Amino acid sequence: MFLYTPMMLRVCRKQSAGGLSPTTWLLKLGCYATTDAYNFSHGYALSTYSEIISLSVQAAGMLGLVCFFQEISWPLLVAAGAVGVAALVVGTADAETLTSAIIPAAQV
Repeated sequence: MFLYTPMMLRVCRKQSAGGLSPTTWLLKLGCYATTDAYNFSHGYALSTYSEIISLSVQAAGMLGLVCFFQEISWPLLVAAGAVGVAALVVGTADAETLTSAIIPAAQV
């Protein structure tokens, strides 16, 4: 449940995100968010995928820290845009549409 928390604490303690790539954290966040959307769209019980939600939150936190300490903003803009589009799609599409078209395309 706290896979990336030690890394986040270390980045905060050292006040540096040297050696960490924002692209890595952006892609991790995208993968976790896609899995969250899939599980949500199928109506699975929250307890079956709460760990993935936790990893999504931690990946978002790491992305924020990396961007903050490396003084870059484009990954945060990409992530915010993707979250907005994903929320719109998940909120308006039915489960079959998400399963058959949108989520497989996002996983490529």
